[in-house]
Amino acid sequence: MINVTNDAAEHLKTISESQSKNIMLAVKGGGCAGFSYDWQLHDNEPEDSEEIKLENGHSLYVDNMSIMYLLG
Repeated sequence: MINVTNDAAEHLKTISESQSKNIMLAVKGGGCAGFSYDWQLHDNEPEDSEEIKLENGHSLYVDNMSIMYLLG
């Protein structure tokens, strides 16, 4: 399970609505701990992704290869 706080969900909603795009999160190699977060905006539902429905009616899409690094 991926937990998104209410404040984070509202922030994602604001970005999504202002850009009229879907938000996708992925984990990439690099950064201090060996990983970094990669945020992207997409016109359509991103391919090869898992949809996380947020309580505010919007969705966050997570790259299928990254989901195991974000669980919990």
